[in-house]
Amino acid sequence: MTSPDGNGASGASGTGPASGYNLIHLCLYLFLFIRCLNLNTATYLFLFISCLNLNTSTYYLVTESLNIVIIIFYMFNFGIKIYRNMPRILTIQKPYIVDRLSVSSFAASIKPNVFDGSNYKRWRERLTLWLTAMNVMHVVAGKPEGSTSEDANAFDRADSFFRGSIISVLAENLIDTYLSLPTGKEMWETLEAQFGVSDAGSELYLMEQFFDYKMVEDRPIVEQAHEIQALSKDLKDCSKEIPCVLPDKFVAGAIISKLPPSWRDFATSLKHKRKEFSISDLIGTLDVEEKARAKDTRGKGIVGA
Repeated sequence: MTSPDGNGASGASGTGPASGYNLIHLCLYLFLFIRCLNLNTATYLFLFISCLNLNTSTYYLVTESLNIVIIIFYMFNFGIKIYRNMPRILTIQKPYIVDRLSVSSFAASIKPNVFDGSNYKRWRERLTLWLTAMNVMHVVAGKPEGSTSEDANAFDRADSFFRGSIISVLAENLIDTYLSLPTGKEMWETLEAQFGVSDAGSELYLMEQFFDYKMVEDRPIVEQAHEIQALSKDLKDCSKEIPCVLPDKFVAGAIISKLPPSWRDFATSLKHKRKEFSISDLIGTLDVEEKARAKDTRGKGIVGA
């Protein structure tokens, strides 16, 4: 009987009992058998070599083949265990940076604070920007006449979203008043009628804050100067009909006059220059002086130590 090519004694390597068998199959079967017996590496190598009675070159070939088989087996086994523990993700996850650049993420980042009845003009500007980003600001114009049923349904959905968005940024004491309004247009007009007609009270309050502002020693001077500048901008934006615009040189003079006692000599030197300062130039000068004073204070501390 003629044996197939590669499986006969003449085609096998070695002179021991392994002759006549496919070497790779024999290694795999022996490895699986010994794994079932839970024998250690030295034991199964000894048994394998003793059974095969191979020469030195064949021994190294068989040893490397066994090592490769063992590595492949462990990698396969490890892959199965990892696969079982992996989370099931049904869809491809978008990177976080893509989510940050989406329209919904941008709209969420500019959502206005809860409105409690104060600073309406500033809150309205942020609300308008937020509603525009969500593409529902057109609701304030009302439902267009002669629109198709499809356009009317789309407008009704936008109107409901518009009303819900405004309710979500109203304080608890205001929600009940606006919750009963049937359309977004009525809700917007009611807000304007109640809070947008006149901000005279807010304007007087800002004026009082501006004139009564006093700089203190234990806070950065530049930071306090920026706060005075912000108050002047709030006065300008408080009323669109009759804005209270303070000239730059007036605000700069107010900042100089409000400097704390330790800055009195510096304030006097600025007045003697007989120069009109813009707010940005004055704040830059104050920043340089403040850093120089901080450096001198550190130097004195080192010398005193």
